[in-house]
Amino acid sequence: MSQSKRKLIILDANVIIHSHELGIWTHLINQFDVCIVGIVIDDEAKHFQSQTGIKTDIDLKKSESEGKIRRLDPELSHTQKIFQDYKEVFVKGLDPGERDAITLLNSGSFDEYLFCSGDKSAIKATAVINKTFNLISFEKLLKDSGQNGIVKNLRHEFLEAYARQYINSGITERNLHKK
Repeated sequence: MSQSKRKLIILDANVIIHSHELGIWTHLINQFDVCIVGIVIDDEAKHFQSQTGIKTDIDLKKSESEGKIRRLDPELSHTQKIFQDYKEVFVKGLDPGERDAITLLNSGSFDEYLFCSGDKSAIKATAVINKTFNLISFEKLLKDSGQNGIVKNLRHEFLEAYARQYINSGITERNLHKK
């Protein structure tokens, strides 16, 4: 494929871990400009269990040092703003990596980036901050990159229908909490 890479924030450690479990991590980093928030690189995506049951380490720091992925970290002022504007969203099940990625999207500087997560709280939060145009399910991401055959192996939280369900839930929540 000779097309240029598309930008993508793979926030959730669960997407990174599942792509390793499926053996498609290398495909993703070759197809996309993969950007990951620092806390996910440092603390959240550490290992996966292979289909044969073997626990295998994930070394995102090595991928970063080799230029295969890029680290993104939110500015403190953007973190303070999102807590001020959306406090109710950020006490409902977001882990630090999800919080940081959503903070980046909310900053207005990452509108061309996509956000891929299989976590319902992160999907809902993206809808609450009105950034659903940045959200992509893992299923759609794989289909867009020519990996249709892998889709049948995805867990339910990575499917488009799951993302749609929690986008709709987040839109409802946003409408209920408008200032």
